[in-house]
Amino acid sequence: MSQQDKKAAFGWVQAGVIGFLAVILGVGCAVVPTSGPMEFYVAPDGDDQADGTAERPWRTLERARDRIRRLNKDMQQDIVVYLRGGVYPLERPFVLSPCDSGTNGHWIRYRAYPGEKPVLSGAVRVTGWQRHQGDIWKAPLVRDRKLRALYVNGKRAVMARKTEGVVAQGGYGTFVITGREPWASTSGSHPAGIRFRAKDVGVYKNPHNVELVQTNVWSEPIVCVSRMFSEDGHTVAVLQQPYAAIAMNMSWVPFRAVSRPDRPIYVRNAFELLDEPGEFYFDQQEQMLYYYSRGEDMTTAEVYAPAVEGLVRIQGEGISRRVRNLEFYGLTFAYDDYLLSSLGDSRGWVSVQSLTQFTRYIPEGNWHRNHYNDITIPKGTVNVCNAERIRFERNRFVHLGSAAALSFENDVAEAEAVGNTFLDLMGTSINVGHPQHYQIGDGEQFPPGVEGVCSNILIANNYIRDVCLDFRQVEGMTGFFVQNVKIVHNEISNTPYGGLALGWWWGNAGIPPSTTAKNNRILYNRIGRTHRALRDGGIIYVLGEQPGSEIAYNYCYDGPRCIYPDDGSAYWKIYQNVILNGSGFSDDREGLWLHIWTPACRDMEIDRNYVKADRYRCEGTRCTITRTIVEPDAPPWSPEAQAIADAAGLEEAYRDIRPLSETD
Repeated sequence: MSQQDKKAAFGWVQAGVIGFLAVILGVGCAVVPTSGPMEFYVAPDGDDQADGTAERPWRTLERARDRIRRLNKDMQQDIVVYLRGGVYPLERPFVLSPCDSGTNGHWIRYRAYPGEKPVLSGAVRVTGWQRHQGDIWKAPLVRDRKLRALYVNGKRAVMARKTEGVVAQGGYGTFVITGREPWASTSGSHPAGIRFRAKDVGVYKNPHNVELVQTNVWSEPIVCVSRMFSEDGHTVAVLQQPYAAIAMNMSWVPFRAVSRPDRPIYVRNAFELLDEPGEFYFDQQEQMLYYYSRGEDMTTAEVYAPAVEGLVRIQGEGISRRVRNLEFYGLTFAYDDYLLSSLGDSRGWVSVQSLTQFTRYIPEGNWHRNHYNDITIPKGTVNVCNAERIRFERNRFVHLGSAAALSFENDVAEAEAVGNTFLDLMGTSINVGHPQHYQIGDGEQFPPGVEGVCSNILIANNYIRDVCLDFRQVEGMTGFFVQNVKIVHNEISNTPYGGLALGWWWGNAGIPPSTTAKNNRILYNRIGRTHRALRDGGIIYVLGEQPGSEIAYNYCYDGPRCIYPDDGSAYWKIYQNVILNGSGFSDDREGLWLHIWTPACRDMEIDRNYVKADRYRCEGTRCTITRTIVEPDAPPWSPEAQAIADAAGLEEAYRDIRPLSETD
């Protein structure tokens, strides 16, 4: 054996001894590094032809990633990529695959340089503003698709809109589905369009940009228009298909083309509707962006238009080939684009509930029969699939157009989202899991060997406020069929619908309960000021059988129903929550601290919760409520209840992420 071989052999023995001692001492089996981390640097004014040192940083994350691929096959130390402060404009999502993993128990860490704020941005800056007329300004924008979001001096603008809903006057024509289309499982027919009174809805210049939104108590589907014309004193909006037909076919909450005053339709994204400060419209034919000023000096304003759908993709190749050991710390993710879900030649937001989206035209719109394999969820701004040991800490997710900011979508294990801030989002903050995980291995989107339950995930000390501003039917945080997920010490407020939803499957689904979800914890969260636009649901809402799961030590306030295990929920323990609920609601379902409305909910233990008003509904099977403490004069609460309320929400180490203006 050569001298070099002897040294290598001794190194392996030494590493084995260290690993053995580490196990004996209970500190894990990773090889202890003999030196500090390897460091690289990236800066907005860097050069990808440089060497990545502090003195000569690279300009792009792709350059750092590609260099690391040559170094991470057999890591003996962590690798840290420091991002200097400033804006990193992305032209496409930053993609990380299994070959970008940390190895040998070491991590690859993408971190903000201490004291600096790097921003990963999917936007382009809009300049060259000129006054169009009055307070309406215009600027050129090179873009080949419609624009759904705009930000002026850090403040969101909204699509030009008709703020009062209008009533449909019936359908127009017929759209026929044969059942042989690639997006159809059955035949059927629906109106091809909708009639409106001409005085309510005009024939707009660019009808393909127009969106129709219908509020249905807990659902708010969006369908898009293809063309418009006048006929017999009416405006006819012919809809983009097949998504419009799928929306009209949904069971429970279909999009209504018939005259229903209780289901008004809101019209948006037409130049003719640009009539209020803070509204915008992009004319893609003219390549011109219009904005109704709120008083900003548009000659100096910083205006950003999102251009990239998704900012980061962490994508493994399967259960046996995951992305591993990545950390993101102190970064800001901002200004991504999302143009609604795409199907055939149409786009839309078509969902019966929460974050889900239909992918097919199915019999009677019944999403249960195919074990939820006909529904999906949109990709997150940061989307994680087939990954293990991925950590996000102290990042900021702001000004995002996606339906989910951070999504642990499929086969994600031992991940963490800790101490992050989520503000001004069009969709939800964090999602865990997927509705197709009803049964693992049968999925259409995730084939065997790729589909996997999301498990052993920690979501802690995140600050979430003013989210779901466009996709209002989505809760502030969502999850589906998951295992061993801990949702603890988060603060969620100012949501148009519910605060937190975890689980899927209904007791009346006509299919057996899923056995996937189990051992989940919702603890020490502070959630309130929910349901600002839609009703139903709860501040904390759960679904399905989840044995070994708990809802405890949470502080809930200012919502119509507080803890809501919906149809088919089972095996939850609900205890030691403090609930500032109300009384005197005209609807008997509101102001309830607990809502268990059907015998299909079963085998739950509800014990020693502190409530302001003992208003609840419990019609479940073997669901016991014991030792409820009613404090009608709260606040102030009793010392015991106040201690729970004080402990709920951000822990001391992360309270600095809470904006100074927060008063909760």
